[in-house]
Amino acid sequence: MDSENLGLTDAAFRILVIEDHAALGRFIAASLASAGWAVVGPFSDPVSAMQAVNGRQFDFAVLDRVLRGEEAFAVAEALLA
Repeated sequence: MDSENLGLTDAAFRILVIEDHAALGRFIAASLASAGWAVVGPFSDPVSAMQAVNGRQFDFAVLDRVLRGEEAFAVAEALLA
């Protein structure tokens, strides 16, 4: 669910969802989207999460700390950069 492809307005907050449990990731993304937020994701592994973060700005992120057995601290640091 990429907000650029959904025709969401620029006024909506951009929220990144990174969660490796597929059903939970879809639930979080759908819940936020139904509330009117511009949702990007869900992404389920560190590589795709880093690609999503690269060069993009987000207002908020929902980040699972462990993605497929790997710590996601690098993703969190990239979000802060």
